[in-house]
Amino acid sequence: MPKSTKTPISTGSKPYKRESHSPSQDIKPNPSISPSPKKNQNTVAGKRRPWTSDELLQLFEHVIKHGAAGKKVWESAVEGRTANQAYLAWQQTLAPFLRGAIETRRGK
Repeated sequence: MPKSTKTPISTGSKPYKRESHSPSQDIKPNPSISPSPKKNQNTVAGKRRPWTSDELLQLFEHVIKHGAAGKKVWESAVEGRTANQAYLAWQQTLAPFLRGAIETRRGK
């Protein structure tokens, strides 16, 4: 036997209460006010830029001095670069280059 509802169901009512707006009252975004993109304080205007040879050398010397383990190591590695940028440059550029150079040297 189906359950019966104890509250009467009125026709034409919505199960929620929300004020209806007329089309002239619709809230529309204001194109003159655009949200500013997040700017990274350690990069120039928040844009990507290639690593210079001086920055890569500075990163290499920093890793030689402080090692490559831990998150705190990368924070002050290169001025103007984030810790993540320094870590990725090490992992994707310098470390593979050094491994390749060592393997090439081993073959001679």
